[in-house]
Amino acid sequence: MLDTLVPSSKIRVAAWADHEQGCTSLAYSYATNHLITGGKKGEIVIYDPRQSVRVALLPAHTRNVRSLAVDEANNRFYSGSSDGDVKVWNLKTLTLEETWKGHHPRVLMRAAFDRNLVGTYGVLDIAVEKDVLYTCGASDNQDNGSVKRRTIVSQQVAAQQAADAPRR
Repeated sequence: MLDTLVPSSKIRVAAWADHEQGCTSLAYSYATNHLITGGKKGEIVIYDPRQSVRVALLPAHTRNVRSLAVDEANNRFYSGSSDGDVKVWNLKTLTLEETWKGHHPRVLMRAAFDRNLVGTYGVLDIAVEKDVLYTCGASDNQDNGSVKRRTIVSQQVAAQQAADAPRR
């Protein structure tokens, strides 16, 4: 981590080597002041850059974490991977809340210029805007890819829906 407001001799503030094969994605949470990073082996590492310490190491995916997005309003963050899954994490407790298996599946197809199979890898990017989650990546129908839109149900709305549901 670099601080560009100090002299060049002191620019390096912290360095972490928790991703064995390198960091492939990152996001920052202003609510928790955590730096969230994803690695090539599917792990997510959470840091507190103010203290220069690792807060958590989460075994998240079976393939590299390609994208991370923070949803401060709903206290969540999302991870997307080459395995095709999107995972929903609690931002405060750093626990897994939900897994959307095969959201953008890993697809094999033939390239126009080659006879060999080429892989398109799962979730390529994630973005959160208000109560909507956007993802892009491989598509179920094996075309060139897709963008998916999913409405995010806040924890308060989900609790209210559960309370209002008829009991049997």
